Amino acid sequence: MLWPEKAADDAGRLLRHCLDPDRAEKLSLEQLLLLLRMGREKGVHAVMTFLAREAGYQDPVAIEPEDERAKLMREFVEAQRALAGMAKRMERAGLMQVAA
Repeated sequence: MLWPEKAADDAGRLLRHCLDPDRAEKLSLEQLLLLLRMGREKGVHAVMTFLAREAGYQDPVAIEPEDERAKLMREFVEAQRALAGMAKRMERAGLMQVAA
């Protein structure tokens, strides 16, 4: 998937070279992100954990798509409530006219 134009053996060899710190070949950011996404789909989070630890962060926690949707909906509802409250305060302060 990283190099669809290459034969599988050649792509495997190139990937090994990219992962060898003594070699000049390296993965691009796009290729690294592809590998991270592929790992996540399989439930493998070792690279993200390594990156977080090396950068001084706590271990990352994968967010499931359903959890993310629920979180976004909660945030949206909270934002709507906050805007409604702000609109009422603006009306009381004479900054907004109530439509009749």
